[in-house]
Amino acid sequence: MVDRIGKFRHRVEIQTYTETRDEEGGSIRTWGTDATVWAKVNPISGIEREEGRQTESKLSHRITMRKYEGGLTAETRLKFDGKFFNIIAFVDPEYRGCFEIIDVEIDEKQTA
Repeated sequence: MVDRIGKFRHRVEIQTYTETRDEEGGSIRTWGTDATVWAKVNPISGIEREEGRQTESKLSHRITMRKYEGGLTAETRLKFDGKFFNIIAFVDPEYRGCFEIIDVEIDEKQTA
């Protein structure tokens, strides 16, 4: 069962990108916000690993929100609290088209 709407206290941006070409023919990816929605954001796990001399941290979250009519895909990203999240999976938990539960992973490399 999905939580009551009153628990959706976080503002989450749903972002998609467009690709354009620069003067040299290379591609430039520009992200834009399609919608800002109320959601519930919960951290669910954290992983830290060392590769060479660098330590990489990954924190995964579960985001619950009303179904986004624009449609989510693996190419969509979410922004919350100044951090960017890549979508790993999403599901309609009640098969009613009302809510989506989205598993995401922080992308430390992405910027605005």
